[in-house]
Amino acid sequence: MKLRKGGRMELRAVKVEPERVLVHEARMPGARLGHEHRLEPKGKGSEITHRLYVRGPLSGLFALLLGRKRMEALVTEFTERERELAE
Repeated sequence: MKLRKGGRMELRAVKVEPERVLVHEARMPGARLGHEHRLEPKGKGSEITHRLYVRGPLSGLFALLLGRKRMEALVTEFTERERELAE
């Protein structure tokens, strides 16, 4: 993944359930940043749930650096982009 402010981050799929779940993670020193996409059937369509997480011994530090508002903004961006692609 290419970062807006320069640099790169390697993402690895850590869980895949076709048509149900995709989880990918990026490793950072002392922590892992993960993004879970969960797809559930709903009516005639589907509902997608996103969850971002930070895990590991330095997860608290990275969570503070990333900030809750920035993580929520990222989820909103992912959701809007997926909605555009689906339409």
